[in-house]
Amino acid sequence: MRNQSPELLTGCEARKLAGLPTATWLELIETGQLPKPVRIGARYMWRRADVIQWIREMKSCEVFA
Repeated sequence: MRNQSPELLTGCEARKLAGLPTATWLELIETGQLPKPVRIGARYMWRRADVIQWIREMKSCEVFA
């Protein structure tokens, strides 16, 4: 099911936006290194702006090429 709000991303959408493999994304979730998600019912969603800012920060630290 496609997310209705362009401002919120599913984990899969956020992971793809960051260009990360699933295993890496899950590891970052477990270690608390991702932006804090928003819980909506039983689902966790990420704010698009938070993910984009996180990607920029990782690039500036040369974590991402």
